[in-house]
Amino acid sequence: MSNRLVIIFLFRMSIYPTDGRKCFIGIFPKTFCKSNLANLTRCNDSEFLRESFRNLGWYTKFSRRNEIKKDSAVRFIRENVDEFQEVHDVSRVVVYICTHGFSSKYGQHLEFYDGDILLDDLLRPLYQCPTLKGVPLLIILHSCRRFREINDDSHLYRYSPHNQHDFGRIAHAKLDVGFIFSCDENKDTLAEIGESSFAKRLAEAFQSDNDIFRSTSKLGMRHSFRERFDGDPRNDAFYDDTKRKKACFIVTIGEFDEPANGDLKLRDFANADVEREEMRKIFSTIDCDVITSRKTRITLASFTKWLNETIEKFLQPGHNFKNIIFYLKTHGSWGKKGQVVHFSDNTKKALLDLLDPFNVAHLRAIPKAIFVEACQGDEKEFEAIRLGQTYLGSSEPRHHMPNTIFYKATTERTSALTSQDPEELSFFTQALKEVVNEAIVSHEDINAWDLSCKLTEKMASDNVVDHPRDSKYQKFLLCQTDTTLDKNLKIFKNTRYTD
Repeated sequence: MSNRLVIIFLFRMSIYPTDGRKCFIGIFPKTFCKSNLANLTRCNDSEFLRESFRNLGWYTKFSRRNEIKKDSAVRFIRENVDEFQEVHDVSRVVVYICTHGFSSKYGQHLEFYDGDILLDDLLRPLYQCPTLKGVPLLIILHSCRRFREINDDSHLYRYSPHNQHDFGRIAHAKLDVGFIFSCDENKDTLAEIGESSFAKRLAEAFQSDNDIFRSTSKLGMRHSFRERFDGDPRNDAFYDDTKRKKACFIVTIGEFDEPANGDLKLRDFANADVEREEMRKIFSTIDCDVITSRKTRITLASFTKWLNETIEKFLQPGHNFKNIIFYLKTHGSWGKKGQVVHFSDNTKKALLDLLDPFNVAHLRAIPKAIFVEACQGDEKEFEAIRLGQTYLGSSEPRHHMPNTIFYKATTERTSALTSQDPEELSFFTQALKEVVNEAIVSHEDINAWDLSCKLTEKMASDNVVDHPRDSKYQKFLLCQTDTTLDKNLKIFKNTRYTD
């Protein structure tokens, strides 16, 4: 009997369906009763996108009337959901909405003929469809996002959709659903005659790359996908990896002063020191040159001074770093420009503005990975729409921070959870530690896009907490990724085990 070498290839089954129709739904209101809203009858995105996606083999369903009322839009979504529940053969769903809009503390608002409606309220039939659980859902919004202050005395808007129980666990609303926006937070987009440049970029992305995850990442993405899909990650293009050094900055703010105006004091973080040390160990393990702030009482002024001095010392033109990693732990909230971070002296600043020193000319092209252990709002209601949702961010190529990926401990407008045990890590930081350690033990490289999926999977599967009002039910925790990376980024290359 001859000796034979038998090689067995093991492939992980995809958590998303691989067979079935790819469905593209379009909603295009074009006339409005409000006198300050221009009609959009000269915009041809609907015809252009219908033809583009039909040619790609997608099943398309588009609204036909120019005058679309709020109830009609919801009914149109519900009719498509009823069809999905009957046929059970859907593998991907894309919804494209082109209309006027604005944002508020309640979320994104969309204008229809008879007034505005929250985006979540419009899409609730999709979120609650049991047939679509585990099916990637991508929402593409061509609309303004300028922030408005709203007094909702009539309780017309809600912070989060109706909760639904799912076999004893409350599924987080932001898992496996995606949103691409035509502009950043608190910005306006342009109404164009004919096909919009935004629609053209979208169609081009889908036509040039059948990897939906990669193509939408390049458009700009805020997401909580658990896995790459519809493509081969081996075809990814990467940022320049020839330089050895990676710069890593770590700041953990744990002490907060009593406010002078009588407001409630922000709770101190007893685990700020241990989280700083654990992150120092983790990033040192993956060959980063780590710079930490040893203090846990940090004011906005002292942080700004420290960041500017550190960048001036280590990141001058001609520096030898191939990428920059930044970890920040503090309290957070939500504002006009998105996430806001708080400091020990009760000052606060929008995260994007805080990190503006990284936007100097010689650093804009350097890829950056930003980890933020902080709340993104004070919403504590337990969201439970369906099992799955991703949130894709700006599609503008000239983003406020290009070539950057943000890993955030929670989703937009919601609270993060951390431990008050001085020796225990927060859920997000613990998940990051475990994902990195697992990659090192299994001799795997760590790249930015895969890390985002693995963090999402780790948070969604390993971390559930009791519902505060009903102990029979639990809620998934979830992190969120915002990315403007044009290419994938090798955060750690396991050269010891690479041929």
